[in-house]
Amino acid sequence: MNARTLAALAATTLTVWTTALTAEDKPAEPEKPKAVETKPRGETRVRSHVEQIVEIKNRELLGEMQKLATAGYGVGAFRSEELGILVVSGPPDAVAEAVAAIRRFDVPRAKGAPDRAESKMRHNADVTGWLLLARNEGGGGSPVPAALSSVVAQLKEHTSYKSYEVLETTSLRVRNDGGGEVSGILPSVTSGVAARTYYRLNLGAVRIDRYDAGPAAVSFGHVQLNVEVGLPVPVGDDAKGSGVQYKNLEIKTGIDMREGQKAVVGKTTLDGTSGSLILVLTAKVIE
Repeated sequence: MNARTLAALAATTLTVWTTALTAEDKPAEPEKPKAVETKPRGETRVRSHVEQIVEIKNRELLGEMQKLATAGYGVGAFRSEELGILVVSGPPDAVAEAVAAIRRFDVPRAKGAPDRAESKMRHNADVTGWLLLARNEGGGGSPVPAALSSVVAQLKEHTSYKSYEVLETTSLRVRNDGGGEVSGILPSVTSGVAARTYYRLNLGAVRIDRYDAGPAAVSFGHVQLNVEVGLPVPVGDDAKGSGVQYKNLEIKTGIDMREGQKAVVGKTTLDGTSGSLILVLTAKVIE
């Protein structure tokens, strides 16, 4: 091989080596960033939404079933009093749970039982009241009837009075959402005074509820008994004579009771020695 050929071969080898080295040392071009997916402005994720109509068997519970659905399961509930239905709306799983609960608690009204509106319109009550005089010594009034024996026994346990007598037995009829009043005259209830005693009993805001075969619930929002009692007062310069001064005694309260229950409404003291007046009421519901 001559000198010219060797020189050409060396030049070719150097060129190839230089090219390879340049390719390896050349820095890599940076990767282009990938395009980021963006949602169009205003786009929202839509949840599935269903509506279901539920017929309420006991329409008295329509409002309660609506509260059960909205408060208990967080769904919407539109009610129609006229149709007796609820339209329950919301996510499918929540609607299904609410409807199941409504059907579980929606108990049909017993056949022949009046609804709330009928109950309020139809019910009246015959109310019997006893005005008792409680004292530490015996008196000359009417003896306590057997119907009040259990009441008197309880009074003796909780008061210091040992003697009880009936001053008056009165009765009146009241209607639901109404009331009534009765008044009368009693003999003197204070010793040494020959003066009549006047009373007035007023009952108001009466509510009578019966939803089953048991005793009805009777509520008196207003019970007021006023008694005008004649008390002795000294008269004359020597204070040996006696006159009469009337004092108004009052019992004013409200009370809830069951039909047939004999309830002690309250008592008021006559004076330091004469004892107390006690009012007892009972009611019988008239269909």
